[in-house]
Amino acid sequence: MASAGTLSGTVASSRARKPLTSNGAGESADGFGCHVSAGETGNVFRGCRAWWNSDDGYDFINAFAACTVESSWAWYNGYLPGTLTGSGNGNGFKGGGYGADPSTFPSDPPQHVLRQNLSVLNRAAGFYANHHPVSELFTNNSAYGNRPNFNMLGMDANGADITVGVYRNNLAAGGTAFSNRNGADDANNSWSIAGITVSDADFQDVSQIGLDAPRQADGSLPVLANFHLAPGSDVIDRGVDVQLPFAGAAILVGDKVIESVSDVFAAMPVYPAQIIPGKGQHSSRLPKICTVLANI
Repeated sequence: MASAGTLSGTVASSRARKPLTSNGAGESADGFGCHVSAGETGNVFRGCRAWWNSDDGYDFINAFAACTVESSWAWYNGYLPGTLTGSGNGNGFKGGGYGADPSTFPSDPPQHVLRQNLSVLNRAAGFYANHHPVSELFTNNSAYGNRPNFNMLGMDANGADITVGVYRNNLAAGGTAFSNRNGADDANNSWSIAGITVSDADFQDVSQIGLDAPRQADGSLPVLANFHLAPGSDVIDRGVDVQLPFAGAAILVGDKVIESVSDVFAAMPVYPAQIIPGKGQHSSRLPKICTVLANI
């Protein structure tokens, strides 16, 4: 796949769903890739969906400039298309790395941003640091039923395994919450807030069925109940301020924004910039179609 840095303007592509690559092993058949050179900045994936790609949903490996993915979904990656037969790596969101080879690390590795995304039932990790040498930013993401939901594995300049990533307001449910969490910077997530236990009862619906539904007339992601928190969930209003606009008494853990316990928005996900201050409702302005923005 072409790197985001080779593109310009907006690409109206609502989904990424690929067959096997020619080598038959499922490798490199990612949904979206950001493999840019140094200096190719402004790389943003927004409002995208990636499913049943035989490798990863989103892959930032060998990116020498920062990449951002926000308000996007990934599910059933790492399987032969249309089956649950394993193939490729199978991460929902792979946030960087350089093939676990310290000799290829740049002198100033980029800090990627993954925020307000949904990752469900991928064959491997929902969100994966992928041996990145510096900490990426993982904020307000929701992961369900991945293996694990968050893999924090990084690598130092000597090739030793380390924990990387700054994690805030993330939600992990179903399966294993995390791996390679050794002294992680992970305050205020569903697994690190005292008194929170996340189960299926916290959600209105935990099915992946319908995530591939048609977009709305304006190009926005479909309106679904899937993986929205149910009223009364103990992760509502338990987040921490990460300098993004929000509504409600406090910030929600996960990728949704709510006005109160009794007012859970129907759209999924709602990007904080959509919240109209003081009105307790959301605008349909963003995200719309999957847009890939480069060098802007």
